[in-house]
Amino acid sequence: MGQSISSRIGFDRFIRRQWLDIAAETALGGASPEDLRAHLHAVLAEAHPGRKARSNTITVLVRVWASVDDEHLRLRDEALALWGETSHLERLWLHWGMALTAYPVFRAAAEIIGRLLRLQGEVTLSQTQRRLAELMGNRSTLGRAARRIVRSMVEWGALADAERKGVYCGTAKLTTASVPLQLWLLEAYHLADGADSVEAHSLIDSPALFPFALSVGTGDLRQSKRFAVHRQGVDMDVVELMAVGL
Repeated sequence: MGQSISSRIGFDRFIRRQWLDIAAETALGGASPEDLRAHLHAVLAEAHPGRKARSNTITVLVRVWASVDDEHLRLRDEALALWGETSHLERLWLHWGMALTAYPVFRAAAEIIGRLLRLQGEVTLSQTQRRLAELMGNRSTLGRAARRIVRSMVEWGALADAERKGVYCGTAKLTTASVPLQLWLLEAYHLADGADSVEAHSLIDSPALFPFALSVGTGDLRQSKRFAVHRQGVDMDVVELMAVGL
C-alpha cells in the first residue's frame, strides 16, 4: 500500500447499495452536501428511526459522493458523467472507486480481503480485523468498522456468506465492456493508494479491486490521458498519474 493508513476510520456503518445509488443520483442532480444530507434523512428515516444512527450512516454516504476531498473532485465529477452511461451492475465500479478514495480503511480492508481470497479462496472476519489492526492500531472501533465494511460488501454482492459463520467467499467477478469505466476505477485506486508510481501489472491486478474482472492492459493505459507509462529496465512498465485527467 502506497500511503500510510489514516488514523480516521469513518466507514463504520452498514451501507446498503440502494443508499449509495440514491446518494450518487442526488449528487448528479447538483445537490450540495447539505441538501444531500437533508434528502437522505428523509429517505433513511424508516430504516434508521434514531436520528444519531441515521446521521452517522448519512455521513458515510455524503463523504463518498458529495463531501469529497478537493484532490478527488474531478474524479467524482467524471464518475457522475459516467453514471448515465452505465448499467445498474456497472455502477458498483463507481461506488467502489469513490469509497476507496473517501476512506483509507475501506481501501485497506478491500486489499486485505482481496489478497486472502487469492491465497485461500475464502476470508474470515477475524483475519480481516486482525490485519487491519496491524495497519491502523488495535482499537475497538476498528473491529466494528471491519465487520460493517464486510457486511456492506456482502449486501453489494462483492462477497458472499460461506456456510460457516464469519467466513466469506468471492462472487462472480463483474465485467464491463467500457474501457473508460475500467480506466476510471484504476485511477481511483491509484489516487487512493497514494503512491507516486506503481508497476502496471500491480495496478491492473490489484487485490483491492477483487470484485471486478478488468480487461484493459498496459496499451490502454498508454493511450489514456489519465496515466503516464514509463519503461523501467527490460520489461517493467511503471505508471504515474497525469496532473490532469480526461
